[in-house]
Amino acid sequence: MRVVYVKRLTSTTIKTVKLRKVIDAHAKYTIEADVLTEGGGFGRSTAPLGAAESRSMWEAQAYPLGGIDEAVKKARNEIASRLIGMDAKEQKLVDQTLREIDGTLITPDALPYKLEQNSTKTFTCPWNWTHYRGKDVLVSIFTAQNYTIRYAKATPPPIEVISAIFNPADTNSFNVTVHNSAFYYSSVNITNITLTFENGTVKEINGTTVAPQLPYVLAQDSSATFRALWNWANYQGKNVTITVGTAENYTAQLVKVTPKRVFLTIASISFDSVDTSVFNVMVRNSALSLESASITRVTVTFENGTVREVSNVVPSLPYLLSPNSTTTFTCQWDWTSYRGKNITITIYTEKGYATSSLYTTPPLQ
Repeated sequence: MRVVYVKRLTSTTIKTVKLRKVIDAHAKYTIEADVLTEGGGFGRSTAPLGAAESRSMWEAQAYPLGGIDEAVKKARNEIASRLIGMDAKEQKLVDQTLREIDGTLITPDALPYKLEQNSTKTFTCPWNWTHYRGKDVLVSIFTAQNYTIRYAKATPPPIEVISAIFNPADTNSFNVTVHNSAFYYSSVNITNITLTFENGTVKEINGTTVAPQLPYVLAQDSSATFRALWNWANYQGKNVTITVGTAENYTAQLVKVTPKRVFLTIASISFDSVDTSVFNVMVRNSALSLESASITRVTVTFENGTVREVSNVVPSLPYLLSPNSTTTFTCQWDWTSYRGKNITITIYTEKGYATSSLYTTPPLQ
């Protein structure tokens, strides 16, 4: 049985929603709702549970765990707040909102749905989450056997960092492009750009040094490219996480590897089987390099992981190796007792470049 009382409306904006537990005509508990508009309009209705075969199609779905009391609680917490402020005349929008909340319209199959053993099913659930972007949600699946499965997921933010460009010819800045979704309902106010390095250190870019300056209002369905000042000359070839934040508490991230300005390789390694006191390593700075490499260290790593620093090197270190040039270093190390074994030789530079090569020392003849 359904009873509705309606007063004449002057303003149809929903002002108040009250919910309570009542007994219906079948002597079963159900929910009764009162809706009051700002113009004094009033409506009352009940939501009978309905027969099992019609639930989720024409009637309300089964009550959640906890029964009618839990249903009233959920209705007060999840439904009332969504309806307040809506126009009661927009019946289709009101119905859609209610269905989004309770999952009445779920495709491809209405609930309840029998999921066979060792099978999967994907359900498309209508919910307009435009106003709930960039937030955590907990999706719960309930069964008639009282099993519950939950899955936590963060909804995508409206903004996306679509690219970050580091120009090897300019190590004093980088460009980052941000897009505001076409499906978001408004512009966003971009307020900050931060960098997170491999060691966990965080650096905030001064908004006044960004071009265009921050804060910056990014319109719906539009992109903007920002030039941010940061001297990354000593952070080449490493991961950096770029985070863009907004005044609306949305964030978007992109992980980028900074390019290298120096391409260093070990061209050759030679061990004289007669003279076990030294070895030679030829190092090349590529013609593609944009600057000289200041070579500062040579190390030898043994099979057990031990690392030995070679302290006596000719020519002496540090050594400035120009682009498109090669130099052979004579390194003093007595490897008499380390014949026929694998070693890794590594060359390091002042700005953090490194190149390694695996080599097997000559066996005893």
